[in-house]
Amino acid sequence: LFERYGTHARDFAGFMADGVDAPLKHSSKYSRRELIYILMTEEVTRLDDLLLRRTLMAWLGEFTRDLLEEVAEISAAVLGWESARMTAEVERSRGILVQRHGLNLGQ
Repeated sequence: LFERYGTHARDFAGFMADGVDAPLKHSSKYSRRELIYILMTEEVTRLDDLLLRRTLMAWLGEFTRDLLEEVAEISAAVLGWESARMTAEVERSRGILVQRHGLNLGQ
């Protein structure tokens, strides 16, 4: 956590320890509560903002469509997105990741 968040690592660790946490199903490098903390404290409004600026997820070379959808589901739950908004965020983010960053996420 310190490598990713520096002096804020203690805040992340405290939040993560305060509830049931688990690694993401499609990436053991991040945990559910870690993402929840970012979503609650960093004024995230778009999925691509979370993937490209608030975390390094999309930059680490292991990003998949399944991970995109998993992160979108967590984001939707925290940010109160309806199903249509979540779907739109997934498609927008997929487009950005494929077209601008050259990721291969499949259909």
